Amino acid sequence: MKKPLLYFLIFSLGTAFAASTVEHRSASEPYVDPELKISFPAKAGVFQKNEVSRSYNPMIGSKIRYSDHDGYCADIFLYSLPKKSNTITPAELEAHYKTVKDAILKLGDQSSSIKSVTLLEEDKRIKYKWMVHTAVFQIMWSTGSTQITTLKIFAYKGKIVKLRMSCKRNDAEYFAGEILKSFIK
Repeated sequence: MKKPLLYFLIFSLGTAFAASTVEHRSASEPYVDPELKISFPAKAGVFQKNEVSRSYNPMIGSKIRYSDHDGYCADIFLYSLPKKSNTITPAELEAHYKTVKDAILKLGDQSSSIKSVTLLEEDKRIKYKWMVHTAVFQIMWSTGSTQITTLKIFAYKGKIVKLRMSCKRNDAEYFAGEILKSFIK
């Protein structure tokens, strides 16, 4: 009776650790997401891909990080919502966008290095075939410097696709346009 329980515990722990494992990928070549079958370029606009992390936990998902020679960054996140359905309704997308936007607006309350976060612009429109929610923020650092951060969120094949770009606005829009084109087949 003790051996089956021990085997079950070992199997459960092994499964739990495997679910949280992160797989790192090469930065110099395009990244093809194995679930969505989308190829993300090694270079998009002024940004070069420099890191890909893929978690086997679907709610953590994948992060594809790009940066430019000035240290600005653009990230792509691909993840699932905590639900059983394989589709994301417009209402669920809207609610998730609002949650992410509100979290960004509260960053100043959670960090002594951020003085304030201001929502500069917000938009919701169909780009190509997807409803894309966009928010542009200005972050005021405690040092007095400012930074523009652009957020874009849309749903694709039951996943959330979140683009977060901390860079010049025209670079962010060009990068986002290049990435959105990756989803067109």
